[in-house]
Amino acid sequence: MWIIGAVLTLLGAMTFAELAAARPKTGGAFVFLLEGYGRPIAFVSGWKDLLAGPAGVGALAVAFADFFVDFFYVNWPKAWVAVATLLLLTTIAVAGTKYSVLVMKVFTPLTPSCFTIVAATAELSMPPERNMP
Repeated sequence: MWIIGAVLTLLGAMTFAELAAARPKTGGAFVFLLEGYGRPIAFVSGWKDLLAGPAGVGALAVAFADFFVDFFYVNWPKAWVAVATLLLLTTIAVAGTKYSVLVMKVFTPLTPSCFTIVAATAELSMPPERNMP
């Protein structure tokens, strides 16, 4: 199933690359839909992006807050952690590209280490009878 998803994602990326090469205008999918299907479809797509994008980011912030509170055993309201996460990331983004790039350069190499630490912690925190065959 993952391979099918990867192939479809690659095909979608290649489609966008071809469209961008054929129509080099600012606006992304909105411009492609505007020129291909007209104003009504582009309008609906623009509103979908405007509403669904922030909703997805909010859902990720809530999931992060849930994980953070449970993993670090803190007694903080999860909604506050989610809002603080959004405020922090928004502040970094508003501060400028220079700061966003710095945050990415610091955290991207740490990602594999964090996954390893989380997996090792989960494995070591299992009860002994669960580790036995």
